[in-house]
Amino acid sequence: MKPIAIFRHTKTEGPGYFATFLDLHSIPWQLIAIDQGEAVPDYADTFSGLCLMGGPMSVNDPLPWIESLCALIRDADARGIPVIGHCLGGQLISKALGGRITRSPVKEIGWGKPAPKSTTAHADGCTMLLTQAMWRLFSSGMARLSAFRQARNAF
Repeated sequence: MKPIAIFRHTKTEGPGYFATFLDLHSIPWQLIAIDQGEAVPDYADTFSGLCLMGGPMSVNDPLPWIESLCALIRDADARGIPVIGHCLGGQLISKALGGRITRSPVKEIGWGKPAPKSTTAHADGCTMLLTQAMWRLFSSGMARLSAFRQARNAF
């Protein structure tokens, strides 16, 4: 099985329990430490999935790796390779697949109760405007959009 690529954008936002889950299920994974200067791969076909972790930055910040990571997400989508993102990772998926990211009027910081029933942690100051191929999965008292799905294989 090809590994799942886990992209870390800052040292404090590593794979955590996601890596534990993958290890418990004998699913190989590879950490790509963007924060340490590791290059974004050109193509997604060497991975069975992409996981994009969070970070304090915005997808709208002028960082040298954002466009190449968006291109990799588009490549994964075109190949039907699953992509999951958390916080900044969700912003990257949305931007790569045609969504728009803007400042949120309220920062999501702390624990919230999104609908449907669940408890999630929030630390985000952006909101995403989705395309017609995407739909909202969760909202909260702090934000209209806490999680989304892209029509084929991105969460």
